[in-house]
Amino acid sequence: MTGAVWLLGTNLLFSLTGRMPQMQSFIFRHWRLPMMMMGFAIFLLVMRTEFHNRLINTLASSAFGIFLIHSYPPILLSWVHYNPLDKIYQGEFAFLHAMAVVLYVYVACLLLDLIRQALFRLTIDRRRGACFDRLYAWSVHRFGKRGEHLISVAGPSAGSKGDDSDLVD
Repeated sequence: MTGAVWLLGTNLLFSLTGRMPQMQSFIFRHWRLPMMMMGFAIFLLVMRTEFHNRLINTLASSAFGIFLIHSYPPILLSWVHYNPLDKIYQGEFAFLHAMAVVLYVYVACLLLDLIRQALFRLTIDRRRGACFDRLYAWSVHRFGKRGEHLISVAGPSAGSKGDDSDLVD
């Protein structure tokens, strides 16, 4: 909101005076104090507020998955192929078309991530630790107990009588 007010105010100032065009994008550059202060204030507000909403929690749990899906190079190339930017920018309603493309990509990636979450819930998360237990049992069967080869290489311990009784479980 503050950014929009700043942008409108500086655009109005520039259109009236014709001076200081660089002020229009001053606070939007990286590491500017006003933007950092607003971000820190929003962070503190969110940290101190307890909020529970199922829809927002679902969208938040899928945010990283959406980022990974849409930035994967083959997927990214397909978005650009099916939505050519030069045609969008030259169109009559470029902003609305661009926003529709963004919404389409977001919803498509959200659906893919929700399908991924459902598959994980049905398979891997059904019995937590079951895959790890199977992998551990297989590794013990295949390679033996952990450290067994170290005991046999090091020989009998200092307190033993020299027999191999300490090597047996």
